[in-house]
Amino acid sequence: LSYARTLIGTPLSSDMQLLAGAGVKYLAGIAAIQLDPTSEFFANYPTSTINGGGEHSVGVNYRIYSAYPNAFNFSNLPSGFSTNLITNSTAGIGLGADIGFTLGAFDSASNSPWQVALSVTDIGSIRWDQNASLRSAADTVVASNAQGNKDTLNAQLKALGGVDSSIGSFTTTLPTTVHLAGALDLSAIGLSLGS
Repeated sequence: LSYARTLIGTPLSSDMQLLAGAGVKYLAGIAAIQLDPTSEFFANYPTSTINGGGEHSVGVNYRIYSAYPNAFNFSNLPSGFSTNLITNSTAGIGLGADIGFTLGAFDSASNSPWQVALSVTDIGSIRWDQNASLRSAADTVVASNAQGNKDTLNAQLKALGGVDSSIGSFTTTLPTTVHLAGALDLSAIGLSLGS
């Protein structure tokens, strides 16, 4: 759904005009994976390993959100080629909007010797509520070379893999962007780049 109109000036009169337009869109998302921007990973390696006893530490603090449609259920996958997984399935829905303004002196052919335009696009969000889950971990593992074999260390490191939990929903914002542009018709002011 979109709408546009001239806000200032007489349309197509070669006088200065301010044009505006806006659009609203319904969004349907197939799947999402989102890493919380505050997530972190850190590791500390010893500078001294006297007698092989230096301590190593590895830590994580993360939250990973994910969602997928019911059609992605691994017990319900098609046996042959199918587009149903991407055409008829959604894991989230939302709304988005765009708005823009253009200033120029447009004539009856919609030409202007100069233009300046400003727009803000992708304002909105998607709410993911199908099979929404959260994998998170906030743990640090400290181990020394003298502590044991690799199986012992691997068992300790498994804690960094996190825990899955089902959540009702989560929201992702659209990548809102501001655009600014200008145009100048050099021939309209008597300049030419050619011969």
